[in-house]
Amino acid sequence: MTNRKLKFTPALCLKLSGPDNGSKAIEYTDLISTGLKLSVSSTGLRTWYWRYIFNGSKCAIRIGSFPGISVDEARSIARNYGADVDRGNDPKQLRAVQDDIPTFKDYALSTYLPYASERKRSYSDDESKLRLHLIPIFGNQKLTAITRFSIESYQSKIRNTH
Repeated sequence: MTNRKLKFTPALCLKLSGPDNGSKAIEYTDLISTGLKLSVSSTGLRTWYWRYIFNGSKCAIRIGSFPGISVDEARSIARNYGADVDRGNDPKQLRAVQDDIPTFKDYALSTYLPYASERKRSYSDDESKLRLHLIPIFGNQKLTAITRFSIESYQSKIRNTH
């Protein structure tokens, strides 16, 4: 059996081999960052995970794929997750909350426009402005990602062109 506790480097992560006995994956552990794991599948896919204990339960959260996420990035993300746990927050739950935040387009079409159609006389104006102007700019952004600065920048562009 080979040692699966290693000091990860980009070159080493590329050399790590997956299982050859029909298993799904081999998991390697980083000696630098506690809980950081690199899972290497039989097909060669390399995936970062961070394993931790929260409220007495063993948990794991997927970080991403290597080399898309570098060794240093994976360590940084794992360190941030560790800080969340130290603050009493479960990183997996925080990610789920973040994933549940709708995009501007989803919110506009599923929540705002149905509300406006029943309560506003200017509904058709709102629908037109959303469709033609706002959704093309902000549509794919999460509501929490739209900042005051991005809105002011958009307003400034409109002022200059109109």
